[in-house]
Amino acid sequence: MKKLYYILTISAILSAGFFSSAVLAQTSAEQHKINVVEFYREACPHCQAIKPYLEKIAKKYKDEITFKHYEVTEDEAACALFTQFLDAYAVPRGEGAVPTLFLGDKLFIGDTNIREGLEPALAYAIAKSQKLNDNLDDLIGGRIAKAPISSSGREKISLGLVIVTALVDSINPCAVAVLLFLIAFLLAIKASRKRLLLLGGVYIFAVFATYLLAGIGLLKFIRIFNLAPTLKWITAGILIFGGLLSIKDYFWYGKGLSLKIPERTKPIIVKYLQTATIPAVFIAGILVSAFELPCTGEVYLGILSMMAGMGGSIKTIGAIYLVIYNLIFVLPLVLILFAAIFGLKIDHIEKIRAERRKWIRLLVGFGMLALAYWIIR
Repeated sequence: MKKLYYILTISAILSAGFFSSAVLAQTSAEQHKINVVEFYREACPHCQAIKPYLEKIAKKYKDEITFKHYEVTEDEAACALFTQFLDAYAVPRGEGAVPTLFLGDKLFIGDTNIREGLEPALAYAIAKSQKLNDNLDDLIGGRIAKAPISSSGREKISLGLVIVTALVDSINPCAVAVLLFLIAFLLAIKASRKRLLLLGGVYIFAVFATYLLAGIGLLKFIRIFNLAPTLKWITAGILIFGGLLSIKDYFWYGKGLSLKIPERTKPIIVKYLQTATIPAVFIAGILVSAFELPCTGEVYLGILSMMAGMGGSIKTIGAIYLVIYNLIFVLPLVLILFAAIFGLKIDHIEKIRAERRKWIRLLVGFGMLALAYWIIR
């Protein structure tokens, strides 16, 4: 019995040692694998297009690499991690599209870039026996968060920029002119202050809601289809063109092409305003928001293109910025409405608007040029 006991004991010890060695060897092998970190979006067609290729690479190099995949559509933690990687690799936020892969000191943005560059980089890393990205937990835990950020990687979008841009956009003459017409018409038919406040408020709310919903929709569209890197150049070109047109209007107002509501659409808006009912005025506000895009669309598109490159979720900081922007955008309309309610003559307001019109065009023009520079710098 004693011999059997000793044999079993020795066997157990040897088995345990063998098992422990195997586990340690496997753990060591896992620790020394190369980490490839991917950020993607499920709805992104480029991400879906590259997926089979990445699965093929993962299978081919299963003993050498470990893939880490992060879906960043609405995952706050994944968005924050993506932002940390972009900062550590000094990638400007507006250029941080998906799919993006990080491999050691290299990164690959877009499906074409990944197909062309990933496997050669992996082969080189394996040949040199590099332990790239060290331990991913260590990267997430703080080291990458402490990495220096170059000047090219700093945030292009901020609350201050949103406020300043919205203020420049808010002084556009299109929505103001329509509101003044509505107020003048209501006063002409001797509408009460209460009626003036109600219909004026409906008009302003329609403008606010239309612009806000359009902004959210455009922002999602830009993000889903990874348009931010390309769109920034298109947007900058549109802003430069619009800015030069506005500056032209300071010297030659009304001559040639101008940023204003098309003349053929004005009778349509007037028809709804003169109905003076809540639904009709609300529709007029929507139409004004659509027709005045030549006046304000360039600036709005510019700020949206920068928001699309932010690391955070659309549901949080992007939505907050959009609400703030559009509240400031309709602020002059609110001030004009209350000024009229409390007795300021519409003729006086219209006179001020006409006298300052050229200077407003000049200010908006330089604002567009400045925003274009900020986008592409």
